[in-house]
Amino acid sequence: MTYGWNSLRHFTNWWWRNGQPYKVPEESIKVCDGSHEWVMFRAGQYQVEQVTLLPGIPVPPHAHPNIDTYECHLTGAGNAWIEDVHLPYAIDYEKHPPKARRLLIPAGASHWGMADTVVVAISFQFWHNAISPTFITDDWVGEEWK
Repeated sequence: MTYGWNSLRHFTNWWWRNGQPYKVPEESIKVCDGSHEWVMFRAGQYQVEQVTLLPGIPVPPHAHPNIDTYECHLTGAGNAWIEDVHLPYAIDYEKHPPKARRLLIPAGASHWGMADTVVVAISFQFWHNAISPTFITDDWVGEEWK
């Protein structure tokens, strides 16, 4: 099936507008000490991955050199930094429903943080350089994470 997305923004809008479809690959779950990942949809270089961060485990400074991602925060509290800009996970849910909460993290942008409670986000991804999508933590450059 060909979808015809021409940008990460187009793909993200398509996914929300089409009822959040699932297209789960065979290998779809990865469990780390500080996070759980579930690939909900994958087609070509585009992917939707639910990322759950566990509280109290720092996510060290890192980048994903081959992935542009929109992060959509669903629930939880904590703090994040992208290129030294502080972004608390404190959102007015009445004014900003999940599909409106998009934070672009371009490929190669340094970011880090820590969840104070369980944090759940959806990561909309475009994988560059003809790299086959797997899990966002597989494209990690920076301090090692547990």
